[in-house]
Amino acid sequence: MLGGAPAWAEPNGTPDGFRVDMDSNLWCGWGMSNAELDGVKVFNPEGKPIGFIALPERCANLAFGRRKRNRLALFALHEYARREERLRR
Repeated sequence: MLGGAPAWAEPNGTPDGFRVDMDSNLWCGWGMSNAELDGVKVFNPEGKPIGFIALPERCANLAFGRRKRNRLALFALHEYARREERLRR
């Protein structure tokens, strides 16, 4: 970020729990207690939104797992919202 908001900043939603994948995409827990915004948002290295995983509540944190880092664990505020997502490479 230089001289203002970061390239991935958006007016709706609040990021939480950041991770960067092996392709330099930024994965953010996302939401604002709004069903349309709660989940995980993915941005490419240029800051363009390229994906969204909807969840029943805001995602507080996330982590990549397994040997190839091709599994995604999602953690929510009120419950452990684990999703075994196979990430395509």
